[in-house]
Amino acid sequence: MSKQKFVHISDLLELEESSGVKARANFDCGQVSLNDFIRKFAKQNSEKHVGQTHVLIEESPLKVIGYFTLSSFSVKKESLLSFIKFPSNEIPAILIGRLATDLSEQKKAMVKPY
Repeated sequence: MSKQKFVHISDLLELEESSGVKARANFDCGQVSLNDFIRKFAKQNSEKHVGQTHVLIEESPLKVIGYFTLSSFSVKKESLLSFIKFPSNEIPAILIGRLATDLSEQKKAMVKPY
């Protein structure tokens, strides 16, 4: 079995360039908008600091297994339960903006049963 690891979208682009394999073009999670995001917009979002995409890849042959995008976010204190005490008006958070897994990997168990 090939080694799997998480890489930043910029690292994936470098791997694609050096190997000549367009792994993003072969990614298909079953949703056009999520397929298009990793192919067309993940790099732009990273460069503009809108969101950072992290990609689970198989190294050999190069394949995108899945990805997620993290963005900065904040929650207004008023929107939380009133009995929770927070020191500021906004609470920093992380938002998972995009999350996708290739169709070939979707039915595989992530955790082995006991």
